[in-house]
Amino acid sequence: MQHYNHEGQGLRVVWDKENRLYSACGWMRDFMAYMRHAVDESPEPWKRAIGNAKAFARATDPDGYHGKIASFYEGSHSDWYWTNGDSTMVCETIEDVEEIAHKGWPDGVAKVAKLASEVRNDVPEAQEIKPHYVWQDEGDEFDIHRMWNGEVDSMWYGREDSTVKGPRVIKLIAPIGGSATKNASELFWCGATALVLCDVLERAGYRVAIDGLSIAEHDNFHSLAQIRLKEADQYVSLANLAVGLCLPAYFRTVGIHWRGTAPMSVGSGYGMSRYCEKNKVAKAHAERLGILDGKAILLGEARNKKQAVSKIRTAIQQVEEMI
Repeated sequence: MQHYNHEGQGLRVVWDKENRLYSACGWMRDFMAYMRHAVDESPEPWKRAIGNAKAFARATDPDGYHGKIASFYEGSHSDWYWTNGDSTMVCETIEDVEEIAHKGWPDGVAKVAKLASEVRNDVPEAQEIKPHYVWQDEGDEFDIHRMWNGEVDSMWYGREDSTVKGPRVIKLIAPIGGSATKNASELFWCGATALVLCDVLERAGYRVAIDGLSIAEHDNFHSLAQIRLKEADQYVSLANLAVGLCLPAYFRTVGIHWRGTAPMSVGSGYGMSRYCEKNKVAKAHAERLGILDGKAILLGEARNKKQAVSKIRTAIQQVEEMI
């Protein structure tokens, strides 16, 4: 197994020859920095294809969100590196995508927030994990009067950890991108699903981390990209969710072009998107890397409001069964 660490970034890129898996795991911005490095060292035809992305595809719809996200050829009704209907917002290079990742995407944030508000009213609240506070030999607050009375075993007031049996930290795994049959506008439902579920769980007392996950199957290996969008101790960033889960250009970078850096040929189609909830091999790879564990909830693919509500309800039930 070979390990790579480029430019001192916190991204772990691994070619696991034994299991035929090429993987990258890390933060969104670290991934973008790695992509700059990868493009510089890539074969000229692949580098030229990325650098001239604008020439290969255009958004043909007025709002710039529709069209198949995986179409590669010029004039093919794709919004390959498009961000919205404003022609000044076309991403031509990896650097353009990185700039949006750093500065944010106001239009994308507004659309995710709007869809999330539509979904939120149709999902239940999660069962609260109310901590039980007791007097004990250690805790958060100290009572000097109890100490003076010799009650040293119960002079501290704090939360009794045993009151909650399940995990307090939940990791949400959301899909990045998808297959050629998926419209770019449908990506926003994934972002809305993650946002609403995160809100529901954190209101119930959980801490929530969010990862974006893209897995593809090639002729003789799989490739996997896991991108951290939110740590459990951070507030949710709408900007990160919008770019990481809903921006077609970001999926093109993470879900497709990154695979061109693999040590084996990925083929002209860059592989077929796979989902852990539907594909045993994809799930096994995610489990092997520790992405799927006892604290992980797979959101799955949501292409409309009905599917988003269903995914959230299922996830809430899964979390409550852990308690």
